[in-house]
Amino acid sequence: MPTQSSKTSKSPSRYSVGMFSAGEARCDRWQDLAHAGQTLVAQSSSDSSTKETLATVEALLAPLSALETFRAYPGEAMMTALKDALGRRDYSSFSRITNRIVKAIITGSYRRSANAHALCAGHFRKLHGLIEAAVSASTPFLQFLGRVLRVVDQ
Repeated sequence: MPTQSSKTSKSPSRYSVGMFSAGEARCDRWQDLAHAGQTLVAQSSSDSSTKETLATVEALLAPLSALETFRAYPGEAMMTALKDALGRRDYSSFSRITNRIVKAIITGSYRRSANAHALCAGHFRKLHGLIEAAVSASTPFLQFLGRVLRVVDQ
């Protein structure tokens, strides 16, 4: 029976084995952050050290911040509120915001929100501005995006 050498037997990440679902990975990461937020609340209310948990929160939040800011939900405003709460050491608000995001992502309720349409329109406007700055105004995609924005504004 062949054995693996110590060089090839790495501790695999939980996403490197089996089927990968980006949606499930997103939910898992947010749930990990929510759990760490709840731990921060418990530690701060019992005057325990939060140093290790804060490091975990920041390690979880960094990659999420890079991606989630550009999504319609939670978007830039909610990500800023989340980071501000953490910066103020308002762990209760941080935990509450994180739990709200987790529930909305898992249930998909943000898609049915009245604000979802406005958030998407805002992202279309940003995209339109970025493309307009990079290419000619006569580019077919830019013309199409301009028409989409006119319809959204009606």
